[in-house]
Amino acid sequence: MKKWLRPSSIAIASILLVMAIVIWFFQNYEYVTTIVYTGYSGEAKHNNLLAVQRFLRNQQVTVEVVNSSHVLKTQLQKNDVVLVHPRVFDVPKADIDFLLQWVKSGGYLILPVGNTDMAESYKSLLEAVQTEFLENAVKKKQKIFESVALTFKDTQYSVLVDTRYHLKTIKTPRLRLESPHGDHTLLHQYGNGYIAVITNLTLIGNSQIGQGDHAAFFWRLLNFPRATTKLYFFEILGSPPALWEALLKYAWMILVSSGVCLFLWLWIASRRFGRCFPEPSLARRRLLEHIEASAYYLWRHQQSDILLQQTRQAVLQRIEQIHPDWLHRDTAQLYAKLAKIAVVSPADITLALQTDALDSTADFTLAIQTLSKIRKAL
Repeated sequence: MKKWLRPSSIAIASILLVMAIVIWFFQNYEYVTTIVYTGYSGEAKHNNLLAVQRFLRNQQVTVEVVNSSHVLKTQLQKNDVVLVHPRVFDVPKADIDFLLQWVKSGGYLILPVGNTDMAESYKSLLEAVQTEFLENAVKKKQKIFESVALTFKDTQYSVLVDTRYHLKTIKTPRLRLESPHGDHTLLHQYGNGYIAVITNLTLIGNSQIGQGDHAAFFWRLLNFPRATTKLYFFEILGSPPALWEALLKYAWMILVSSGVCLFLWLWIASRRFGRCFPEPSLARRRLLEHIEASAYYLWRHQQSDILLQQTRQAVLQRIEQIHPDWLHRDTAQLYAKLAKIAVVSPADITLALQTDALDSTADFTLAIQTLSKIRKAL
Protein backbone atom coordinates (compact mmCIF):
# COMPACT_ATOMS: atom_id res chain seq x y z
CA MET A 1 0.00 0.00 0.00
CA LYS A 2 1.36 3.39 -0.96
CA LYS A 3 2.41 5.77 1.84
CA TRP A 4 0.19 8.67 0.68
CA LEU A 5 -2.86 6.41 0.78
CA ARG A 6 -2.41 5.53 4.46
CA PRO A 7 -5.24 6.61 6.82
CA SER A 8 -2.94 8.93 8.76
CA SER A 9 -1.93 10.74 5.56
CA ILE A 10 -5.55 11.15 4.48
CA ALA A 11 -6.50 12.55 7.94
CA ILE A 12 -3.63 15.06 7.89
CA ALA A 13 -4.56 16.18 4.36
CA SER A 14 -8.20 16.60 5.37
CA ILE A 15 -7.25 18.73 8.41
CA LEU A 16 -4.99 20.93 6.27
CA LEU A 17 -7.77 21.36 3.69
CA VAL A 18 -10.29 22.35 6.35
CA MET A 19 -7.82 24.84 7.88
CA ALA A 20 -7.20 26.37 4.45
CA ILE A 21 -10.93 26.79 3.84
CA VAL A 22 -11.43 28.40 7.29
CA ILE A 23 -8.52 30.82 6.74
CA TRP A 24 -9.85 31.76 3.29
CA PHE A 25 -13.36 32.30 4.66
CA PHE A 26 -12.27 34.67 7.45
CA GLN A 27 -9.97 36.58 5.11
CA ASN A 28 -12.79 37.25 2.62
CA TYR A 29 -15.80 37.62 4.94
CA GLU A 30 -16.40 39.51 8.15
CA TYR A 31 -19.15 39.43 10.76
CA VAL A 32 -21.28 42.54 10.46
CA THR A 33 -24.09 43.52 12.83
CA THR A 34 -26.93 45.70 11.61
CA ILE A 35 -29.95 47.19 13.34
CA VAL A 36 -33.23 46.44 11.61
CA TYR A 37 -36.32 48.43 12.54
CA THR A 38 -39.17 45.97 12.93
CA GLY A 39 -41.73 48.41 14.29
CA TYR A 40 -43.87 48.03 17.35
CA SER A 41 -45.71 44.92 18.35
CA GLY A 42 -48.71 44.11 20.46
CA GLU A 43 -50.89 47.00 21.55
CA ALA A 44 -48.32 49.63 20.52
CA LYS A 45 -48.63 48.47 16.91
CA HIS A 46 -52.18 49.83 16.75
CA ASN A 47 -52.02 52.58 19.39
CA ASN A 48 -49.47 55.31 18.69
CA LEU A 49 -50.24 56.99 22.03
CA LEU A 50 -49.69 53.94 24.22
CA ALA A 51 -46.44 55.27 25.73
CA VAL A 52 -47.89 58.60 26.80
CA GLN A 53 -50.96 56.86 28.20
CA ARG A 54 -48.78 54.64 30.39
CA PHE A 55 -46.67 57.64 31.35
CA LEU A 56 -49.78 59.48 32.59
CA ARG A 57 -51.03 56.43 34.50
CA ASN A 58 -47.68 56.31 36.30
CA GLN A 59 -48.33 59.93 37.29
CA GLN A 60 -51.64 58.89 38.91
CA VAL A 61 -53.74 60.28 36.02
CA THR A 62 -56.67 58.17 34.90
CA VAL A 63 -56.57 57.69 31.11
CA GLU A 64 -59.49 56.49 29.03
CA VAL A 65 -59.73 56.14 25.25
CA VAL A 66 -63.22 56.73 23.83
CA ASN A 67 -64.53 57.04 20.28
CA SER A 68 -68.14 57.84 21.03
CA SER A 69 -69.56 61.13 22.26
CA HIS A 70 -72.16 59.15 24.20
CA VAL A 71 -69.46 58.05 26.67
CA LEU A 72 -68.32 61.63 27.16
CA LYS A 73 -71.88 62.89 27.68
CA THR A 74 -72.46 60.38 30.45
CA GLN A 75 -69.06 60.40 32.21
CA LEU A 76 -67.38 63.75 31.52
CA GLN A 77 -66.83 66.07 34.51
CA LYS A 78 -65.87 69.75 34.59
CA ASN A 79 -62.38 69.11 35.95
CA ASP A 80 -61.51 66.49 33.32
CA VAL A 81 -59.34 67.01 30.23
CA VAL A 82 -60.23 65.89 26.70
CA LEU A 83 -57.56 65.48 24.02
CA VAL A 84 -59.20 65.24 20.61
CA HIS A 85 -57.37 62.96 18.17
CA PRO A 86 -57.90 64.41 14.67
CA ARG A 87 -59.26 62.15 11.95
CA VAL A 88 -60.20 62.77 8.32
CA PHE A 89 -63.81 61.78 8.98
CA ASP A 90 -66.49 64.22 10.04
CA VAL A 91 -68.66 64.14 13.17
CA PRO A 92 -72.13 65.49 13.87
CA LYS A 93 -72.45 69.12 14.81
CA ALA A 94 -74.26 68.13 18.00
CA ASP A 95 -71.05 66.50 19.33
CA ILE A 96 -69.07 69.65 18.61
CA ASP A 97 -71.67 71.80 20.35
CA PHE A 98 -71.56 69.49 23.36
CA LEU A 99 -67.76 69.82 23.65
CA LEU A 100 -67.88 73.60 23.38
CA GLN A 101 -70.64 73.81 25.98
CA TRP A 102 -68.63 71.56 28.30
CA VAL A 103 -65.57 73.84 27.91
CA LYS A 104 -67.67 76.91 28.72
CA SER A 105 -68.71 75.27 31.95
CA GLY A 106 -65.09 74.76 33.02
CA GLY A 107 -63.60 71.93 30.93
CA TYR A 108 -60.14 71.76 29.36
CA LEU A 109 -59.89 70.76 25.67
CA ILE A 110 -56.60 70.05 23.84
CA LEU A 111 -56.69 70.18 20.04
CA PRO A 112 -53.65 68.75 18.19
CA VAL A 113 -53.67 69.78 14.51
CA GLY A 114 -51.65 67.55 12.17
CA ASN A 115 -52.31 68.99 8.70
CA THR A 116 -54.50 71.41 6.79
CA ASP A 117 -56.68 68.58 5.45
CA MET A 118 -59.03 68.38 8.42
CA ALA A 119 -62.74 67.73 8.76
CA GLU A 120 -65.19 70.63 8.78
CA SER A 121 -66.32 69.81 12.30
CA TYR A 122 -62.70 69.99 13.48
CA LYS A 123 -62.33 73.40 11.84
CA SER A 124 -65.35 74.63 13.77
CA LEU A 125 -63.49 73.93 17.03
CA LEU A 126 -60.64 76.17 15.87
CA GLU A 127 -63.08 78.87 14.76
CA ALA A 128 -64.55 78.92 18.26
CA VAL A 129 -61.25 80.39 19.53
CA GLN A 130 -60.61 82.39 16.31
CA THR A 131 -57.47 80.39 15.48
CA GLU A 132 -56.15 79.49 12.03
CA PHE A 133 -53.82 76.68 11.07
CA LEU A 134 -51.53 77.92 8.28
CA GLU A 135 -48.69 76.56 6.16
CA ASN A 136 -45.19 78.00 6.09
CA ALA A 137 -43.11 78.57 2.98
CA VAL A 138 -40.70 75.63 3.20
CA LYS A 139 -37.23 76.33 1.85
CA LYS A 140 -35.06 73.80 0.06
CA LYS A 141 -33.15 71.42 2.34
CA GLN A 142 -35.16 72.69 5.31
CA LYS A 143 -35.87 70.09 7.97
CA ILE A 144 -39.53 69.23 8.35
CA PHE A 145 -39.22 68.46 12.05
CA GLU A 146 -36.83 70.63 14.04
CA SER A 147 -36.03 70.69 17.73
CA VAL A 148 -36.48 74.20 19.15
CA ALA A 149 -36.46 75.73 22.62
CA LEU A 150 -39.93 76.75 23.81
CA THR A 151 -40.14 78.91 26.90
CA PHE A 152 -42.98 77.84 29.17
CA LYS A 153 -43.25 80.49 31.89
CA ASP A 154 -39.68 80.55 33.23
CA THR A 155 -38.62 77.13 31.93
CA GLN A 156 -37.25 76.21 28.53
CA TYR A 157 -38.17 72.91 26.89
CA SER A 158 -36.49 71.29 23.92
CA VAL A 159 -39.48 70.31 21.79
CA LEU A 160 -39.78 68.90 18.25
CA VAL A 161 -41.96 71.16 16.09
CA ASP A 162 -43.28 70.83 12.54
CA THR A 163 -41.70 73.67 10.58
CA ARG A 164 -44.30 73.41 7.80
CA TYR A 165 -47.15 74.85 9.90
CA HIS A 166 -47.90 77.55 12.43
CA LEU A 167 -50.90 78.97 14.28
CA LYS A 168 -52.43 82.43 13.94
CA THR A 169 -55.05 84.04 16.16
CA ILE A 170 -56.63 87.48 16.56
CA LYS A 171 -57.35 86.88 20.23
CA THR A 172 -54.92 87.36 23.07
CA PRO A 173 -54.11 83.87 24.35
CA ARG A 174 -53.42 83.00 27.94
CA LEU A 175 -50.31 81.15 26.78
CA ARG A 176 -48.28 81.46 23.59
CA LEU A 177 -45.33 79.20 22.73
CA GLU A 178 -43.49 80.36 19.63
CA SER A 179 -40.37 79.64 17.62
CA PRO A 180 -38.70 81.27 14.59
CA HIS A 181 -41.25 79.39 12.47
CA GLY A 182 -44.29 80.92 14.21
CA ASP A 183 -46.67 80.03 17.02
CA HIS A 184 -46.92 76.32 17.83
CA THR A 185 -49.01 76.26 21.01
CA LEU A 186 -51.85 78.60 21.96
CA LEU A 187 -53.95 78.37 25.11
CA HIS A 188 -57.24 80.26 24.99
CA GLN A 189 -59.77 80.81 27.72
CA TYR A 190 -63.24 79.88 26.48
CA GLY A 191 -65.94 80.72 29.00
CA ASN A 192 -64.86 79.20 32.30
CA GLY A 193 -62.67 76.62 30.60
CA TYR A 194 -59.66 76.43 28.30
CA ILE A 195 -58.86 75.29 24.75
CA ALA A 196 -55.22 74.52 23.89
CA VAL A 197 -54.19 74.21 20.24
CA ILE A 198 -50.87 72.54 19.36
CA THR A 199 -49.41 72.02 15.88
CA ASN A 200 -47.68 68.71 16.37
CA LEU A 201 -49.09 65.57 17.94
CA THR A 202 -45.96 63.63 16.94
CA LEU A 203 -44.09 64.76 20.06
CA ILE A 204 -46.30 62.56 22.27
CA GLY A 205 -46.22 59.54 19.94
CA ASN A 206 -44.58 56.28 20.95
CA SER A 207 -41.33 57.09 19.14
CA GLN A 208 -40.99 60.70 20.39
CA ILE A 209 -42.39 60.88 23.93
CA GLY A 210 -39.04 59.81 25.34
CA GLN A 211 -37.01 62.27 23.24
CA GLY A 212 -35.90 65.72 24.44
CA ASP A 213 -38.29 67.34 26.90
CA HIS A 214 -41.48 66.06 25.27
CA ALA A 215 -42.82 64.25 28.31
CA ALA A 216 -42.10 67.17 30.64
CA PHE A 217 -43.56 69.69 28.18
CA PHE A 218 -46.78 67.71 27.73
CA TRP A 219 -47.11 67.22 31.48
CA ARG A 220 -46.68 70.96 32.05
CA LEU A 221 -49.23 71.79 29.33
CA LEU A 222 -51.68 69.24 30.73
CA ASN A 223 -51.51 70.73 34.25
CA PHE A 224 -51.13 74.39 33.35
CA PRO A 225 -54.65 75.62 34.20
CA ARG A 226 -55.11 73.17 37.07
CA ALA A 227 -54.02 69.75 38.24
CA THR A 228 -55.35 66.99 36.01
CA THR A 229 -56.76 63.78 37.45
CA LYS A 230 -58.49 62.27 34.40
CA LEU A 231 -57.75 62.51 30.68
CA TYR A 232 -59.95 61.32 27.83
CA PHE A 233 -58.37 60.53 24.47
CA PHE A 234 -61.32 61.21 22.18
CA GLU A 235 -60.80 59.66 18.73
CA ILE A 236 -63.14 61.35 16.30
CA LEU A 237 -64.18 58.55 14.00
CA GLY A 238 -67.48 59.79 12.64
CA SER A 239 -68.87 58.30 9.45
CA PRO A 240 -66.55 57.46 6.53
CA PRO A 241 -66.94 59.45 3.32
CA ALA A 242 -68.62 58.02 0.25
CA LEU A 243 -66.45 55.97 -2.10
CA TRP A 244 -66.54 58.52 -4.93
CA GLU A 245 -65.71 61.36 -2.52
CA ALA A 246 -62.71 59.45 -1.17
CA LEU A 247 -61.49 58.59 -4.69
CA LEU A 248 -61.85 62.17 -5.93
CA LYS A 249 -60.06 63.45 -2.86
CA TYR A 250 -57.21 60.98 -2.50
CA ALA A 251 -56.95 59.12 -5.84
CA TRP A 252 -57.83 61.79 -8.41
CA MET A 253 -54.51 61.29 -10.23
CA ILE A 254 -55.30 57.59 -10.77
CA LEU A 255 -58.77 58.46 -12.06
CA VAL A 256 -57.39 61.05 -14.48
CA SER A 257 -54.65 58.76 -15.82
CA SER A 258 -57.13 55.88 -16.18
CA GLY A 259 -59.51 58.12 -18.13
CA VAL A 260 -56.70 59.23 -20.46
CA CYS A 261 -55.60 55.62 -21.05
CA LEU A 262 -59.20 54.59 -21.78
CA PHE A 263 -59.63 57.44 -24.27
CA LEU A 264 -56.37 56.57 -26.07
CA TRP A 265 -57.33 52.88 -26.23
CA LEU A 266 -60.74 53.69 -27.72
CA TRP A 267 -59.12 56.04 -30.25
CA ILE A 268 -56.56 53.42 -31.30
CA ALA A 269 -59.19 50.67 -31.47
CA SER A 270 -61.49 52.75 -33.66
CA ARG A 271 -58.65 53.49 -36.13
CA ARG A 272 -57.55 49.86 -36.21
CA PHE A 273 -60.84 48.11 -36.81
CA GLY A 274 -62.74 50.81 -38.68
CA ARG A 275 -66.47 50.73 -39.15
CA CYS A 276 -68.47 47.50 -39.25
CA PHE A 277 -68.92 45.73 -42.58
CA PRO A 278 -72.54 45.44 -43.82
CA GLU A 279 -74.09 42.04 -43.37
CA PRO A 280 -73.60 40.06 -46.61
CA SER A 281 -76.70 39.07 -48.55
CA LEU A 282 -77.64 35.41 -48.96
CA ALA A 283 -75.78 33.83 -51.90
CA ARG A 284 -77.85 31.76 -54.37
CA ARG A 285 -76.78 29.42 -57.17
CA ARG A 286 -78.20 29.50 -60.65
CA LEU A 287 -80.51 26.68 -61.70
CA LEU A 288 -78.04 25.65 -64.38
CA GLU A 289 -75.37 25.05 -61.73
CA HIS A 290 -77.67 22.66 -59.88
CA ILE A 291 -78.44 20.80 -63.10
CA GLU A 292 -74.78 20.51 -64.01
CA ALA A 293 -73.93 19.26 -60.52
CA SER A 294 -76.69 16.66 -60.68
CA ALA A 295 -75.53 15.52 -64.13
CA TYR A 296 -71.93 15.10 -62.99
CA TYR A 297 -73.13 13.11 -59.99
CA LEU A 298 -75.18 10.72 -62.13
CA TRP A 299 -72.36 10.32 -64.65
CA ARG A 300 -69.75 9.50 -61.96
CA HIS A 301 -72.07 6.89 -60.45
CA GLN A 302 -72.67 5.18 -63.86
CA GLN A 303 -76.31 6.26 -64.09
CA SER A 304 -76.04 7.99 -67.46
CA ASP A 305 -79.12 6.13 -68.77
CA ILE A 306 -81.30 7.95 -66.22
CA LEU A 307 -79.82 11.28 -67.30
CA LEU A 308 -80.38 10.41 -70.98
CA GLN A 309 -83.98 9.30 -70.41
CA GLN A 310 -84.83 12.49 -68.50
CA THR A 311 -83.29 14.64 -71.24
CA ARG A 312 -85.27 12.76 -73.95
CA GLN A 313 -88.47 13.15 -71.93
CA ALA A 314 -87.88 16.88 -71.62
CA VAL A 315 -87.35 17.24 -75.40
CA LEU A 316 -90.46 15.19 -76.25
CA GLN A 317 -92.57 17.29 -73.84
CA ARG A 318 -91.23 20.37 -75.57
CA ILE A 319 -92.23 19.00 -79.01
CA GLU A 320 -95.70 18.17 -77.67
CA GLN A 321 -96.18 21.70 -76.37
CA ILE A 322 -95.02 23.49 -79.54
CA HIS A 323 -95.85 21.00 -82.36
CA PRO A 324 -98.36 18.51 -80.96
CA ASP A 325 -99.21 17.13 -84.44
CA TRP A 326 -95.60 16.00 -85.03
CA LEU A 327 -95.89 13.16 -82.53
CA HIS A 328 -98.71 11.59 -84.63
CA ARG A 329 -96.42 11.16 -87.65
CA ASP A 330 -94.41 8.04 -88.22
CA THR A 331 -90.89 7.79 -86.81
CA ALA A 332 -89.06 8.39 -90.14
CA GLN A 333 -91.00 11.60 -90.90
CA LEU A 334 -90.52 12.85 -87.32
CA TYR A 335 -86.80 12.23 -87.39
CA ALA A 336 -86.47 13.89 -90.82
CA LYS A 337 -88.35 16.96 -89.60
CA LEU A 338 -86.19 17.23 -86.46
CA ALA A 339 -82.96 16.71 -88.46
CA LYS A 340 -83.97 19.52 -90.78
CA ILE A 341 -84.69 22.14 -88.09
CA ALA A 342 -81.77 21.12 -85.84
CA VAL A 343 -79.31 20.87 -88.75
CA VAL A 344 -78.12 17.40 -87.78
CA SER A 345 -78.13 14.05 -89.55
CA PRO A 346 -81.04 11.58 -89.17
CA ALA A 347 -78.56 9.07 -87.77
CA ASP A 348 -77.76 11.45 -84.86
CA ILE A 349 -81.49 11.91 -84.23
CA THR A 350 -81.93 8.15 -84.11
CA LEU A 351 -78.99 7.82 -81.68
CA ALA A 352 -80.41 10.50 -79.42
CA LEU A 353 -84.04 9.36 -79.35
CA GLN A 354 -84.03 5.62 -79.92
CA THR A 355 -80.86 4.00 -78.59
CA ASP A 356 -81.48 2.68 -75.07
CA ALA A 357 -77.97 2.13 -73.77
CA LEU A 358 -74.94 4.17 -74.74
CA ASP A 359 -71.77 2.47 -73.57
CA SER A 360 -69.20 4.90 -74.91
CA THR A 361 -68.64 8.42 -73.65
CA ALA A 362 -68.53 9.77 -77.21
CA ASP A 363 -72.00 8.40 -78.07
CA PHE A 364 -73.47 9.75 -74.82
CA THR A 365 -71.97 13.19 -75.44
CA LEU A 366 -73.20 13.21 -79.05
CA ALA A 367 -76.74 12.24 -77.98
CA ILE A 368 -76.89 14.99 -75.34
CA GLN A 369 -75.59 17.57 -77.84
CA THR A 370 -78.17 16.50 -80.41
CA LEU A 371 -81.02 16.74 -77.87
CA SER A 372 -79.79 20.18 -76.84
CA LYS A 373 -79.78 21.34 -80.52
CA ILE A 374 -83.32 20.04 -81.01
CA ARG A 375 -84.54 21.87 -77.90
CA LYS A 376 -82.97 25.11 -79.02
CA ALA A 377 -84.35 24.81 -82.57
CA LEU A 378 -87.94 24.23 -81.54
